[in-house]
Amino acid sequence: GVVAQTKFCGSGDGMITYDVDGTLLYIAGGASTNQYGRIKNAASIALFGDDIVVSDTGNDTLTVYKITDYASTINKAVSASANGRYEEALLEWQNVLKMNSGLYIAYTGLGKAQMRIAMADSDLEGYEQALEYFTLANEKSYYSKTFKELRKDSLSENFGLLVGVFGVIVAGIIALYVVNKIKKKKKHERGA
Repeated sequence: GVVAQTKFCGSGDGMITYDVDGTLLYIAGGASTNQYGRIKNAASIALFGDDIVVSDTGNDTLTVYKITDYASTINKAVSASANGRYEEALLEWQNVLKMNSGLYIAYTGLGKAQMRIAMADSDLEGYEQALEYFTLANEKSYYSKTFKELRKDSLSENFGLLVGVFGVIVAGIIALYVVNKIKKKKKHERGA
């Protein structure tokens, strides 16, 4: 299925590629009147393999944009995530970060993949790693979802321990109550 879309922006910003969630992935090209590779009036955009072909009626040209390694790696990461291959997505997003360590969507992608892996394995450390990635991306929505899952799995994992501790506390309170009653009864019997 389609995991990313490219559209030409009429304001002259170029071709904008975004994922199915509407997250901007990268921008290519741009508006210009005479510069090679720039578009004056895009009439249509088509994919030819991995290449993007743009028909420009303003310059009377047909321009073929070859995808860069950077864009290709982002596309692989997005595709792996969209198709449930989260381990592969982790590797691809890490490759993206080697090319651009400040790309927030790479940290978001790492966080999403790590969260999905943690959910499948009920891996508390995986959730914590996902939270770190979301913090780096300043991604509050997925941070909250991940924290909720971490809390739920943590509670599930430790439920028996919590019930046991609660049972010991209740038994201790009952024992203290019974001991105090017995002491009062003996004291009352001695005084009578």
